[in-house]
Amino acid sequence: MRAAGFVAAVIISGAAAGAVFGIVTQALAVPHIEAATLAEARAAGAAAGWDAYAEYRGWQGAGAAVASIVLGCAFAALYGAVYLAYGHRLPCRSATARAYILAGAMWLALYAVPAAKYPPSLPGEGSAETLGARLGLHAALLAVSGASALALHRASLGARGPRRALYPAAWVAIVAVAMAALPAHPGAEAAQGAWEFRAASAAAVAAYWAALPAVFVPLSRRLGGAAPPLRGRG
Repeated sequence: MRAAGFVAAVIISGAAAGAVFGIVTQALAVPHIEAATLAEARAAGAAAGWDAYAEYRGWQGAGAAVASIVLGCAFAALYGAVYLAYGHRLPCRSATARAYILAGAMWLALYAVPAAKYPPSLPGEGSAETLGARLGLHAALLAVSGASALALHRASLGARGPRRALYPAAWVAIVAVAMAALPAHPGAEAAQGAWEFRAASAAAVAAYWAALPAVFVPLSRRLGGAAPPLRGRG
């Protein structure tokens, strides 16, 4: 497999999946953000400034689209590295199936687990004073979930038969303990429409992780010269 072609496939697929994420976010999640922002402005007696905010949102949307693509490339780089190193150990022969299994596992470990305990918040949920604590708690759970998943997968590589099932069970146990031990979101009570926004955010992230392998596999074949991942050690 040509390294330059593989890297190009990672970047292009990440940019494409990031664009999908941005489009779904703009269509489903942003209306909830704007409604919550307007409600917050009205509650503060600042509704007169909404027109200026609407103008600002026009060019902010373009920046958000670029940010979605950059974020998509960053996650694709992580995805490509893990796939190249460990993808051949996934329990299936098809490159496409391996790609989707890994994408689903990364969605579970890096999004679903942290969001179950610390879901995304609308404007007006929580206070500025607790923002740092909320971000730190989310990052801590994400780190526990992602790092334990990778470490246990590596540890399972030499296991055979029923013993392999012990490692996913250990990951579930570690995540459960972390979720029980970490405190709840400080000062973040669900605002009106929060659950619709969270569902929209989940749909946007799911769209990203579905689009990434769909673009990555054919591009890696075309640009890299072979179906990834290379079968190697480990």
